[in-house]
Amino acid sequence: GRDARGRCRSCPRSSSRRPSVADVLDTAQRVEPLVEALQRERNSAVLSITGQQTDFQQASSDVDAAIKAVDNEIGDPMTYGSVVADRHREMHAALAKLTQTRPLIARGLAPAPQVIEGYGTTIGTVLSMDRALTSTVSEPSLSSTAAALQDMLGMMEEVRVQQAWVLSGLSKGSLTPEAVDALQGSRARLIAKITEARSTVARHWQQRLGAT
Repeated sequence: GRDARGRCRSCPRSSSRRPSVADVLDTAQRVEPLVEALQRERNSAVLSITGQQTDFQQASSDVDAAIKAVDNEIGDPMTYGSVVADRHREMHAALAKLTQTRPLIARGLAPAPQVIEGYGTTIGTVLSMDRALTSTVSEPSLSSTAAALQDMLGMMEEVRVQQAWVLSGLSKGSLTPEAVDALQGSRARLIAKITEARSTVARHWQQRLGAT
């Protein structure tokens, strides 16, 4: 199919032309679904490790599909410049490492703290790639909107990682000291991020975080 501008949705972007602002924003819009898919897979991984009922394979498939959507939209990362290309390469290196741990997770052989940390690292590389991508937009109004969305994604990640740590204690009915420390650290970071972003994040983004 084609988008509203008549472009082929399933065709990789040509590297022979400089991406437009619309191209950048279209690609950035694919990042949030990837982050959310990784967050769902992380929760599913923790549940799987702790012996809870979950469809880890489906969660993994959803992440793979979201990765393909990002890559298809971005095309050749070098068209956005070397910084975006570097962050894109780092993102894929982290995703590849994550893929290697999936068999261990499925068999319940990966420690929950390492799994949570691994997903957090991977999500961090996705957010870094997104920041590099949107930094190529020079229009102030669009840049501020992109920055606000990135702030929200960062805050929502803190909420989601807290959920993962709580899930890690479900099977035992209590949290380990490591999990408690991680939760307290994440809560402190979240409060700091909310305070920092309060003056720039629109009300509807604040409402969205509150509903998370």
